[in-house]
Amino acid sequence: MKNYIIFVNGTYRTEHLAFYRRLCRSRIKVAADGGMKFFVKARLVPDILIGDLDSLPAAARSLVMPSRVISFPARKNKTDLQLAVEYCLENRAAGIDIVVPNCGRPDHFLGNMMLVHLVERLRRRSSLPLIRFLDHRHEIIFVRNGQVRFTGCPGEIVSVIPLSHQIRLACRGTEFDVSNATIRRGDTRGISNRICAPAAPWSCAVDADEISHIGTVSLTDRPDVSYIAESWNLFGRGIMSVNKAILIGRLGKDPELRYTQSGKAMASFTLATNERWKGEDGQQKESTVWHNIVAWGRQAEVIKEYLSKGKQVYIEGRIQNRSYDDKDGNKRYISEVVVQNFQFLGSRDASSGSPSPPAEAAPAPSESSGNDDDLPF
Repeated sequence: MKNYIIFVNGTYRTEHLAFYRRLCRSRIKVAADGGMKFFVKARLVPDILIGDLDSLPAAARSLVMPSRVISFPARKNKTDLQLAVEYCLENRAAGIDIVVPNCGRPDHFLGNMMLVHLVERLRRRSSLPLIRFLDHRHEIIFVRNGQVRFTGCPGEIVSVIPLSHQIRLACRGTEFDVSNATIRRGDTRGISNRICAPAAPWSCAVDADEISHIGTVSLTDRPDVSYIAESWNLFGRGIMSVNKAILIGRLGKDPELRYTQSGKAMASFTLATNERWKGEDGQQKESTVWHNIVAWGRQAEVIKEYLSKGKQVYIEGRIQNRSYDDKDGNKRYISEVVVQNFQFLGSRDASSGSPSPPAEAAPAPSESSGNDDDLPF
C-alpha cells in the first residue's frame, strides 16, 4: 500500500515551496487539475494529473507532462479533488495528504472536508487510509476510535470537532485536560486547546465504528510534516523533526535596526527570561537567561518602532547556530532565535523590571540564505 499526496488549485507562495517539496518525499504525487500550479512553480513533475484540465497554468505546457494523465469532461458531477481522492482509494492508498494552500471559496472548502466520508465505502478493508488536509501552517486529520499522542510541540493549538453524533474525549498535557468528556456534534467545547507538555496523549471513542472527529492542528512553524511522530507511527509513517522556541521575556536593550545591501530590514536585540525557585535553604532564588533574537523584514521594522528596553514580548521562532570572528580574530559561536511570530505584552509604557544585558554582543547574522555579502555592516 502506498502513500499519495494531492495538490489542489490555489496560490503557492515561493517561501513555502521547500516545505511542500519535503511533503512529496516517498509519496506518489498527484495534481488535481489546477494543482499543477505547484509543480510548475516548484519545477517538479507529478506522477499523475487528473481532472477536466480547464485550470492548467499556461507554463505547464512547457514542462514534461506526467506519465499518466486522466482527463474528464468539463461538465461533470464531481470536483477534480474528489476524482483524485477516489483514484487514490481505488489504488489502495495507505495515506492521502491533501495540500490546500488557501481556503478559497467556503463552499468548496467545506465540500472538500466532507470527502473524508468516501473512506466509509471501504469498511471491509483490514485498515483504512489516513486522510489529512494541510498547508504550511495548519493540519486537519480525521480520526476514528483510538489514541493520538502529540510529541515535541508544546504551545501548538489543537481543536477537536465531532462528525458523529457525539464523542468521548480524554486528553492530558494540555491547557484544558479532560477525562471522558462528552462532546456532541455542534458543540464548540473542543475548539482551541493548547498543548503544554512535551508529550500530550489524546484519545476519543464513539459508539459507532465511524470517523468520529476532525482534529485540527494550528502551527506557527512547520519544519517537517511528521512532527506528530507517534501519531503517524500508528499508521506506519514518518519521523519527527522540530525546531521551535517559545519565549516570554523583557528586552535588555532597544532593538537595533539595520538594512542589508538588498534593502531588507534586520532587527536584533536581547531578551531576558527569568526562572524562580525555592532553594534547599528555603530562600527564593532567581536566575536570568539571555537570548539573542533576530527579526527580518516588516517584522523587524515593527519591532523597532514599538519595542524598547524593558518591554515584555512573546516570541515564537526557530533556533539557528552560527559562528563569527571577533575583533581579535578568534572564532566565536552563537545561538539565536529567528522570529516567526510575536505579540506585544503589557501596557505601552510598561518597562520596569528590565535587567541589564550582557556586555558583549555578537555581529549581526546573515539572512537565512547564509549570504555573507548581504550583511548590514
